[in-house]
Amino acid sequence: MSNIENYSLSRQLLKEGKINKDFEQTISKLSLQEIIALKLDISARNFKGKFYGANLYYTLPAIAREAAVQYAMSVCKTKVAASLLLGVPRTTLKKLLRSNMKHLYFICENNRRVDLS
Repeated sequence: MSNIENYSLSRQLLKEGKINKDFEQTISKLSLQEIIALKLDISARNFKGKFYGANLYYTLPAIAREAAVQYAMSVCKTKVAASLLLGVPRTTLKKLLRSNMKHLYFICENNRRVDLS
């Protein structure tokens, strides 16, 4: 698929019931660092407060890159535009989408699943 229509991750999550408008307003008041730290704090509760062996310091850049790709794919109409926004060659974006990010998808307005890879 070379043309990505007007998808929105926010709209997708709203539709799935994972977030609501109040959540969007609340999260908009936080910095990206606060959001990441909060998510880590909440996630750590499942591990009794610790992430031993998770190598967070080295794992976070990959998580941040994946989030950036997901954002670019949601706001850009084409993969070329997404690669320009990210500052990577189009071939690099294609490799990223093919290898690590096979779970990236959006639901169109007509409830049709569209894979972005």
